[in-house]
Amino acid sequence: APTKAGKQTYPTPEAALLGADHLFRYMTADGSPVCIVGRYDATANSKKKILQIEPAPGSGWRFGNSAKNIPLYRLGDMLNDPGTVVITEGERKADLLRELGFNAVTTIGGAGKYGRSDLTPLAGRECVCIWPDHDDAGKLHADGLCAALAKLTPPPRRIQRIDPATLDLPTKGDAADLIMAHRQAGLEDNAITVQVEAIIRNAPVVDVAALATTPAPGQIMPQLISMADVEAMPVKWLWPERIAYGCITLLVGQPGCGKSFVTCNLAARISTGTAWPDGAAAAEVGDVLLIAAEDDAGMTIKPRLEAHNADCRRITIMPGTIITNEAGEVVERCFTLQQIGVLEQALDSLPECRLVIIDPIGSYTGGDVDSHRDNEVRSVLAPLAKLAQARGVAVLIVAHTRKGTGNYADGNALGSVGFVGIARTVWHLFKEAGNPERRLLLPGKNNLGRECLGLAFGIETDHLKRGNLRWEADPVSTTAGEAYAAQNMGGGGGERARPERDKAAGWLRDLLANGPMQSKDVFAAAHEHGIAKNTLDRAKEELQINPYHPQVPGPWWWCLPGLDTQHTQQDGPNVP
Repeated sequence: APTKAGKQTYPTPEAALLGADHLFRYMTADGSPVCIVGRYDATANSKKKILQIEPAPGSGWRFGNSAKNIPLYRLGDMLNDPGTVVITEGERKADLLRELGFNAVTTIGGAGKYGRSDLTPLAGRECVCIWPDHDDAGKLHADGLCAALAKLTPPPRRIQRIDPATLDLPTKGDAADLIMAHRQAGLEDNAITVQVEAIIRNAPVVDVAALATTPAPGQIMPQLISMADVEAMPVKWLWPERIAYGCITLLVGQPGCGKSFVTCNLAARISTGTAWPDGAAAAEVGDVLLIAAEDDAGMTIKPRLEAHNADCRRITIMPGTIITNEAGEVVERCFTLQQIGVLEQALDSLPECRLVIIDPIGSYTGGDVDSHRDNEVRSVLAPLAKLAQARGVAVLIVAHTRKGTGNYADGNALGSVGFVGIARTVWHLFKEAGNPERRLLLPGKNNLGRECLGLAFGIETDHLKRGNLRWEADPVSTTAGEAYAAQNMGGGGGERARPERDKAAGWLRDLLANGPMQSKDVFAAAHEHGIAKNTLDRAKEELQINPYHPQVPGPWWWCLPGLDTQHTQQDGPNVP
């Protein structure tokens, strides 16, 4: 096949398309040439090639096709035949059908390019039948062509569409394949005509009225849904009021504050049907898909799951993807959320999956996604949110905090605001100011339910030196904003806060002078006296108060240093 050479002019089509196996001429109704398609069939040494030429200014031909509203191929013949018009996907197929006596045409450019063709001569025709190729491109081409015909004024009185899947054709099979197969089998053309006539006659009729309201490919139209047609659906909770099915939940915290301990604890509870830490009944026993990058599966994750008494048969980890290269070797690759189809496959293999954990999100957005750009973050997370909704699974995303955190809790998630924006609930994890062994899980945004209180836990080590969580029974009234403020104050608060701190320390010393008190009672008393939680925490540090457990599990207690707490473990605290 020749190579296009700029705007060089050739005296004849044959000179331009030297050696072409077929020349297909597109002409107006009066026979004026618009363009010519040259086809070079595939050989043992070359692939099929298609080139287009158009009349050059003045005279001759040049490569290219700048015309708009290009006439249908064989338009003149079509206009002289009032019968059913068959639209094929390519010129050669139209010619073969014409050899059998059918009124066949095609649009320029093959699948998906019908928008370049002038379809108006088909307006008001008695019947138009579309014969697409047997592949996805052919289906989409037929979809668009049907919609475009339905919008003609007036549209054809009847539109039919042949389903190539019913013709026992191979993938990519078409009208030409069917005709040539019959000829090679020895059928006479008149017998083939009878068969093709039956195929066209029995082709399903398309609902023209419905198609008339369907946007043409590329046309942007508003999507309007009456709220009267929307079914109100209750929120389904994996962990009531905290983690919802079908939604993304965000867990935010600094490195080392226990985020992966929390995810292992949650996974273990789901795998065994254990009640939630706040006393809520557990979700139905199910599977958990863990996508984790920072912790080693054997050295870290498995021991933690075992320490939490997980049923590890119910927990699946996806460290990445695998692919077979051209050499037939299986190669491991990293997984990113841009490969949402891979995650769908994973969920297909886990039909009872209740929770998907992605830890941390920064490892899975993809190398070409800027996590600080809202539009790029949402382009990755929006398909994940749709998948969660479609599959009815909860998705827990783990994120780190940004440097220089502020007091607005949800604004401290690392990266774009899109992470918080697309999540329906947000939770923040802290080491408690002045008591880093105690961790606080505190609520942020909640778009689905009532605002609930936070929880606290400690991390303990069992006899095998495996870490696991011990949740406190009592809720925590501290807000995430207060915890970030205390964190930013460095546990001290500066000289400006000194008078309030001294006042709170004196009050707290008097309160605990008669003996230990439960922390929740201390918080309630401080609130009644107008002492802020941050100020109370700094007073606690000033007095060197270390909360402790009389029983494990059980509530925390505060006691002044130097007082005997042994009796509290046997007889109960001396609460005034």
